[in-house]
Amino acid sequence: MQKGFFIFVLFLIASVSANSMELKDNLEVRVPAYMPAELRSQVTDLQHAVIKSPTRTAEQIPPRARILWQWANAYSLTGRPLHPEFTSTMVRMINGPLPPRLVESYGPTLDWFIREFSFRDANPDGIGYLTSDHLGPFSANGYAELRQTYTVGSEPIRKGGGLLVATRMYGGPFVIQTEDPTGDGYLTVTTNNPEVEFEISNLMVSGMFSGQLGGTNPRPFFKVKKGTLNSGDQVSITAGDRRYGSKGVKLPSQSSSAMRVRVFISLEDENQLFSMNELPFFSQGLETANVRGFGPSVAAVGEMALLSIRSEDTFRNRATSGFRPYNIYDGDKLIHRIGDTSRPYHEFNYRFENPGTYYLTVRSNDGAFEGEFNPILVENKPAQRIYWGETHGHTGFAEGAGTVENFFRFGREDARLDFLTLSEHDIWLDDYEFEVLRKEVKEYFDSDRYLTYLGYEWTAPPENGGHHNVLFRTWEGVRRVERQRAPELTHLHQMLKEENRPADVLVIPHAHNPGRWWQSDSEVEALVEIVSNHGTFEWLGRAFLASGYHLGFIGGSDDHIGHPGLRPLSNAGSGPDNFGGMAAVLSESLDRDLVFDAMKARQTYATNGQKIILQAKTNGSEMGREIALARRVEILGRTIGTAPVTYVDLIKNGELMKRLDFMQSANRNSGLVEVRFYSESDPHERNVHSRGARPWQGNLTVEGARILAVKTPNVENVYTESARVNESDPGKVDFFMRTRGAYRSIVLQLADVTRGATISIEATTRRENVSQKIDIGRMSGDPHRISAPEDKFNDEVVVRWIKAPTKREREFRFEDTEAKSSDTWYVRVIQENGGMAWSSPVRMQ
Repeated sequence: MQKGFFIFVLFLIASVSANSMELKDNLEVRVPAYMPAELRSQVTDLQHAVIKSPTRTAEQIPPRARILWQWANAYSLTGRPLHPEFTSTMVRMINGPLPPRLVESYGPTLDWFIREFSFRDANPDGIGYLTSDHLGPFSANGYAELRQTYTVGSEPIRKGGGLLVATRMYGGPFVIQTEDPTGDGYLTVTTNNPEVEFEISNLMVSGMFSGQLGGTNPRPFFKVKKGTLNSGDQVSITAGDRRYGSKGVKLPSQSSSAMRVRVFISLEDENQLFSMNELPFFSQGLETANVRGFGPSVAAVGEMALLSIRSEDTFRNRATSGFRPYNIYDGDKLIHRIGDTSRPYHEFNYRFENPGTYYLTVRSNDGAFEGEFNPILVENKPAQRIYWGETHGHTGFAEGAGTVENFFRFGREDARLDFLTLSEHDIWLDDYEFEVLRKEVKEYFDSDRYLTYLGYEWTAPPENGGHHNVLFRTWEGVRRVERQRAPELTHLHQMLKEENRPADVLVIPHAHNPGRWWQSDSEVEALVEIVSNHGTFEWLGRAFLASGYHLGFIGGSDDHIGHPGLRPLSNAGSGPDNFGGMAAVLSESLDRDLVFDAMKARQTYATNGQKIILQAKTNGSEMGREIALARRVEILGRTIGTAPVTYVDLIKNGELMKRLDFMQSANRNSGLVEVRFYSESDPHERNVHSRGARPWQGNLTVEGARILAVKTPNVENVYTESARVNESDPGKVDFFMRTRGAYRSIVLQLADVTRGATISIEATTRRENVSQKIDIGRMSGDPHRISAPEDKFNDEVVVRWIKAPTKREREFRFEDTEAKSSDTWYVRVIQENGGMAWSSPVRMQ
């Protein structure tokens, strides 16, 4: 994200001239009854003030913006939408002070918004509205014709006015163009008024809702060249118009409950654009390509456990066709049949009669599909259960895609989560939208099965505090503290405690944009997010511990497309390749207060999206606890993975103390060579984002051995990362993958390995090159490490012989005989398939 991302309004700041924004003396001042009396009086005074003295000084902007912010929220509670960039623009205007270069643009922008609200109050039907005769469903990864009809309101669109079309960044960044009628995404605007002609130009616009983070880009503007669009006239806006040979708009590979094509209206001046209502075009998944199962991570012997299966397409969307009868197996034992082929998902109850670990499988009758359940640990009397949740995700209320309702439905039905928070960015929320969140949290809350928590994401640039998710224990009687009122992180903490019970508030620093993380407040901050869709950020957890803060670890996906808890695979080359993030909470039962209290007490662990079972006790205490002072510390536990376990690590005071390596091989007899890539995500400085992803691209050349097979066991998104044998050279492997705080591996299965066998690596990562030949024929147990330093960062490539890991369940024991006060320990688990888990740290008093 660019630094200016949070402070610039969409169309107005870059292009509006001061003269065009002057409020006219004859502006009708009308304050409707939706405001309380005191605010009504302030708004009237504001309207008269800007008529008399347009906003042109830094001193005028904050007090006027504060009144406008209250006005806009009152307006929003009537159910009418605000300009999509209004709320974020208010952040900088309200909090000031503004430098002179910004006053020149923000002053006219503030006046424009006052003019817009005044106009809309005086002319409720002035702008008109959008409709569509077909919102979907469309097929994900297919082509679509997205048609909207604009009906002109009571105010005409005269020469010089027109329509601007913009796409959204997440879940629908459609490519639209106006030059090639036969090409993808051909955009047309036509009207039923024969007197009107349009000419096409591009306006340079900026802001999230123009389709990108920061900067400016051109968007097509259909200007009225001749005639006037009068009240009731209709205008057709078609993205992907197929009448001239276009296949349509190419849709993303992930399904969406609300893809949006934004339309803005100018009545007469292209610099004064009114936002329109958004229409939620929606797409669905394709035919069945896979099936997966869900069950509780911990169950009791003899109790009825709820199990479910989900048919999904090749991109992990919920499938829409090709359902089969399914059989559920415990090993070779058939335990349940599903004959209904009308639905993509099914639930059933099953009683586990004996303690132990269960790895259930689901198979279609015709043998076409076979999938696995997450591991299920069955105990006689479980002292603790593991509950899985999502604390970080977005929809179209912020800069994402999808509807609020579908976000909660997806978490319950598709991802089979136990608890969920929708944490929309506060800088894009108005009071009405926050009340919608509150309503849906209440609607989807199910005390017996699915806990929903009200929340949001406090959103600031790093220098003002960064991104922090805020969760409330209940939806009743709590108040958000938005950045428009709390410009700095310390303000957020203080105001949350003043306006809510601290015991009912949980603040979680964001993984890749933690900002001023060291300004922690233990009354409201108990956890830190260390992994998400953006990457693995274990450095942040270590930084808190090194600074003396004892926070627990969780993961959160930061999903932006309405798929919380189960990340779809994107075939867009620029899409994220990381696994995701998920929170595991240890609690006696699924209870709103118990789960929230467990999070406040650090009774959690983090995974990168997989339901890995992790149990760890330090001197008999559960993870996340403070333990008594002792010289000797013993860490006992076990992990039950979704794939074979490759490493179990003990981290003491942020450093690797001991590693249990279940893949290390002493020589070439295994025939398996691992080439492992890693890049750190620690930025090594404060007030900045975490370090970005590193692309690794190049080739491996094997001499003195034959390549039998190439595998990428911990690459999840096969559409964006790959390693394959070169078509013209069977001894060469071409690869591309990205790393950000976690490993990516290429495993070569070799035959006829000679003593002189070598692997030559030629790779680039950003500005750095790696070029080296490794003598693998004589390499013993120690891995060969290649550093790829870039500035202050030290990324690496590791080459070693390995053996294939086989066990999903591993017990572990670590001992530290030199413990001292304030020491911290946590356990990290890494699986063959890239799955990772981190226990919450234990600290010695």
